[in-house]
Formats: sequence, structure tokens, C-alpha cells
Amino acid sequence: MPVNTENLGFALLAFIPALMNAGIIFYIFFRLPRSRTTDILTCFVFGVLLWQLEDGIVRVCLSADTARFWDSVFCIGWLGMAPLALHFAVRYTGLTAWYSRMGLFLIYGPFVVFEVLYVANNKEAHFYRDGHWGWVSDPRIGTTDELQRYWMSLMIIGAVFILIRHAMRLKRKDARKYQAWLIAFGIFIPGLQGIITQVFFPLVLNIPEIPVTSTFMTFFSLLTIIAFSKYKSLNVSESIQSHTLLENLNKIVFIISPEKKIVYCNLRACAMLGVNEEDASSLPFSRLFHNAHEYNRYVSEVFNPVIRGKDSNNYASAFLEHGRKKIDVLVTSRLVVNNNVVQGVLLVASDISDHIRILRELEIERMRKEKEITHAVLLAQEKERKTIGGELHDNVNQILATSKLYLNMMKKESGNPHPFIDDVSTMIENAISEIRTLSHSLIPPSLKDSELTEALDKIIHTAGKSGSLNIEKDLGSFDENTVPEKLKLNIYRIVQEQFNNIIKYAHANTIHLKLVQQGEKLILKIRDDGVGFDTSQRSEGVGLTNMKTRASLHNGKLRIVSAPGKGCELTVLFENVRPKIA
Repeated sequence: MPVNTENLGFALLAFIPALMNAGIIFYIFFRLPRSRTTDILTCFVFGVLLWQLEDGIVRVCLSADTARFWDSVFCIGWLGMAPLALHFAVRYTGLTAWYSRMGLFLIYGPFVVFEVLYVANNKEAHFYRDGHWGWVSDPRIGTTDELQRYWMSLMIIGAVFILIRHAMRLKRKDARKYQAWLIAFGIFIPGLQGIITQVFFPLVLNIPEIPVTSTFMTFFSLLTIIAFSKYKSLNVSESIQSHTLLENLNKIVFIISPEKKIVYCNLRACAMLGVNEEDASSLPFSRLFHNAHEYNRYVSEVFNPVIRGKDSNNYASAFLEHGRKKIDVLVTSRLVVNNNVVQGVLLVASDISDHIRILRELEIERMRKEKEITHAVLLAQEKERKTIGGELHDNVNQILATSKLYLNMMKKESGNPHPFIDDVSTMIENAISEIRTLSHSLIPPSLKDSELTEALDKIIHTAGKSGSLNIEKDLGSFDENTVPEKLKLNIYRIVQEQFNNIIKYAHANTIHLKLVQQGEKLILKIRDDGVGFDTSQRSEGVGLTNMKTRASLHNGKLRIVSAPGKGCELTVLFENVRPKIA
């Protein structure tokens, strides 16, 4: 096509920005996350590029007909620029009411009408030659030319108003606010310039327009790309295809940026935090969790691995609602990647507090049943011991006593008694004494009143009969009036069992017995200086199992510390020991 070289310099004012906009389109495609907002921005930049190509071509055309032809080819660019700017502003600021079909019809309906009318009547378009700008369009007053330019002006004014209003409504001076002001400023400058030079001048002042608006629109393209690249605050929820589903899902949904900032939360998550989505972005990520330990554990075990490309399912944690209420959650985490750009971590949490509460109630009920069974078993054991002890004391001992009486009678009546009669009598007496001791150990003291210390004294007295054991006791801080009878009985049995173990196996010289009361805590300690044993090697015998069972019946914890040659220390801690009710 022959060109007018006189206006080639002015044509470059349009062609160079067109190349810049082409580069911006490639940058959006390959560097920015894909979303509806960036798609609309791409269409806008492409429209500006077409407009700039038209401005560059018509400036070097030799005739008005040639300029008119290229204008009919590229007019879609400058006619579509205004509705695309408004649509971008609506989408960027989140005016969801305009997302509907009716909203889109109001934005693009007039554009379609004006495009069809303009192309159909292009032969009537008036172009005049300017010494600097080449062929320039001259809008005709009282025609659709005037109407479409006023319509484009209103669209641009609407976009500027929406973007500035959005920037002013952002409360905090953070990345989103700086980005919003940069974009608003970017469209305000070329928009104001275009309305003045290409609408107000020709239609109001009746002076020739200055066709540089397409070049100035590159200013908006550049500032918008800078804003998106520098502040990285695109609406990340648009990166998720199921955004609407997530928004209304009855699950807690967050998207956390690689810098550990909240960039998106759905309605359920915002309700949990007690804030709206805008305010949620200012909260620290750690605010989600019940305490610092839960936060650090999630970051190390889930967040960091997910950022490196791993998925995480069914991670149990605890979140904190705005009312400082803890809720148990089951978390699934996924990496959000858009256009090869990592957006962050998608965190979907299910509230399992009710489930956990039911499990805890079931566990409490199970423990209560186990305690009832344990109590019944121990009660049966005590009953059986009492029966056996009574039988030994009342029946067997009576038989032995009668036998001894007969032997004494035989010794008196016989003139020459057998030499073994005295020995048999002595053995019977020893058997009676042993049975009496055994029956007393089987039949526990009453312990209904203040008798535990007396019962423990009897154990100490019995153990000390050998004369080889030195037994030290500390029962001074123990108040029997605050301890239930069943707990007294089990303390008695634990002390009895441990003393038997020491006497049989420890070869100890000294035993320390201590019973201490500290508020609602009761601590029993039995320490000896015997041979000791390796706790990791020795398996639990029946005696130790019985002691642990008796301790657990009253929420007690039994611990044994021992080592070969180091003696042994048994400690039982009873918590929540309530005073007896009179």
C-alpha cells in the first residue's frame, strides 16, 4: 500500500505503543495468573492495540477512501475499548450485580448496535486531512457519531468512578489499596485526556480533535500490569473454577499465599473469623489456629510440604473462632497454581467438633463402665478374701486349737507321753499364729472412720517384726476426713502389696512411707534401698497390675522408678480428691 511519508513520524506515535501493548498481552498470557479479570484486561489491551494500529495506518494513507476502509476494519478496537474498560472495573472491584446477563447486556448491547451501524454507514464517515496527523475523523453533530462518542465518554467516566470509589473504600493501606489507586490513576489520565480532546473539542467547542487517546491508553495498560505484578493482589478465588461452590459451601475454605497471608476466605470462613473478606486479608495466618503450637505444627507438617508440591489429606487440628471458642477441624490442603504461577495453598476444613465431642463422651462412658467393672471385680476380690480369711480364722484355727487341746489332754492322761507330742503341739501353735496373721491380711480393717493410719501402722508393725527392716513413715499432712472410704481401702491394699514385694524380693534395709495431701491432690510414696531392678526388662506381674488397677479406679497414676542396685520408688498421684460429704 502506498504511504504518505510526511506523516510517518506521527504514525510511529501509534505504532510504538501498539508494539508495547502486544508485549503486554504476551506478558499477561505467560506471567499473570489466568482469571476473568485478566481475560477482560487482555481484551481491553487488544482493543487498544487495534485502535493504535488504525491511528498509525490512517496517518500514512494517501486518500480519505483508504482511511475510511481501514477505519471500518479496526473500528471495533476504539468502539469496544470503553465497554471493556467498564467491564474490567466492574469485575476487578467485585460488583457482582453486573455479572448477570442483564448487566453484561447493558454494557455490551450498545456497543454491538453502534458497531453494526458504524460499519454499515462507514461511507458516510467524514475524514479530513491534517498536516500533522494525516487523516482525522470528524464526528458529525446530530448523528450517531455524536451519540456514540457521548456513550463512550459515559462508559469511561463510569469505569473511573467505580475504580476510584473502590480505592477510597479500602480501609487499610496495604497491597490491595496501593494496587487499586494505581489502576484508578492509570485510567483516569487517558480517560480525561480522551474526553477533552476527542469529545469536548469537536462536539462542544467545534474545534478539531487531537487523535492521541489511543497512545495515552497505553499508560493505563502499563500501570495496570505494574500494579498486578508488584502488589500481586488479584482475586485469587477466580483461579478456582468452583468459586461459587466454594463460596456457599458449608465448609471452612481459605487460600493462603506463599507468604502466609490470607488472600481468600469463603462465607463460612469469614463467619468463623467474624470479619468480611477484605478485613480477613489483614489478619495473620496464625490467627486461624487455637494456639501457636497448632500453627507451627501445621506450617511444618502441611503448609511447607504442600508449597513444595505435595498434597495433604485429613490433617486434624484446632481453629479459633472469633468468640475465642475452639473448634476441632479436619483439614485438606492443596496447592493452587494458575498459568504456572503458584497462588498459594487451598485449605478446606470440616468442623468435626460434634464428632470429637461424641467420641469423647463415648470414651468417658467406656472408662466409666471399665471403672464399674474394675470396682465390681475388686469388690468380689475383697469379699472372697474376707470369706477365706473368716474361714481360716473361725474354722481352720478352731480345728487346730481343738487338736492342740486333745494333744494336751493326751499328754496329761498318758503316763509315758510320746516324745513327739510336744513337737506336734508347737507346730500346731505356729500354724495357728500363721493362719491368724494370714486371715488378718485377707480381712481389711473397717476404715469407715479415721483408721487408715492405724491400719498402715499395723502393716508397718508386721513388716518390722523381722527386726532387719527400718521403716520410716510420714503421715502428718494426711487428713482422713477428706478421703472416701473406698480410696482408703485401695491405698491400704497398694501399701500392703508393695511392702510384701519389698520383703520378698528387695532385700532392703530401710523403707520410707509417705502420704502427702496437697489441696485436692493425694500423693503416696514408698521408697526402699534394696537391690532394685531394670524396669524396661521386668514384665508387670499380678501385684503391679492390681496396684495400677486400684489407682486408676480413683483417677490415680502409678509410677515406678528403679534400677539395679538403686532401690525402688513407687509413687501414686491421686487427683481431684474431694472431701467427703457429711
